[in-house]
Amino acid sequence: MILKGAGDYKPRYICRYYPYWTDKGLRLKNPKCDADSKKIMDLKSANKAACRDAAARHFFERVNAALVPDVEIHMTCIPSHDPSNHGKSGIYSLISMLAQACTSRVDASNALVRHTFVQEKHSGGAREIDVELKSLGLTNPNIFKKKFVLLLDDITTTGNSFSASTHLIMEAGAIAVQPLAIGYTER
Repeated sequence: MILKGAGDYKPRYICRYYPYWTDKGLRLKNPKCDADSKKIMDLKSANKAACRDAAARHFFERVNAALVPDVEIHMTCIPSHDPSNHGKSGIYSLISMLAQACTSRVDASNALVRHTFVQEKHSGGAREIDVELKSLGLTNPNIFKKKFVLLLDDITTTGNSFSASTHLIMEAGAIAVQPLAIGYTER
C-alpha cells in the first residue's frame, strides 16, 4: 500500500475543488470556491513560480501525512495539456518536496510526458481515455518496472487522465499505481 488506510488503488483526493467561476462568460463567481480551491488554482499556475511553490508547500503536509512511510514509492504526475508547459506546474514542486522528505521516495516526475497538445478539459476538451492515451508517453518505462507508483494530479473530475496514465505505467511493469488528486471537482 502507498496511502495510509487505503485498501485498494482507487483514485483518492486530498480536498474538494470548487471552480472559481460558476459561469465564466457571465463573470459569476462561485460562492463555494474556498481557500483550498484557490491554492489548487495557484498550484496549476505555469507562469507564477512564487504562487505555485507556495501552493505546493500548502499541500505538502497533507500529502506527506497520507503516504505510508518507509515504502519505496516512485512519484510522477499527470502532465499539462500543453507539452510546452512540462515541469511548470506546482505538482512538480510538490513531488520534489515529497522526495526530499523521505529517502524511500523517488522523484520520477519527468517520466510521464504529454507529447501532443490536447485542449483543456474545463474549456471543452475531450474527456475520452483514448484521447489521453494518444497524447501521453513514458520517457523511461523501466523506471516503473516492479515499483509502487504514486500518480499525482492537481484536479480530477472524471478520472480519465488517471485511467490512461495508470494504464501506461502498469504496461511498463509497475506493481501498483495509486492515483491521488489534490482536488476533486465539486460543482
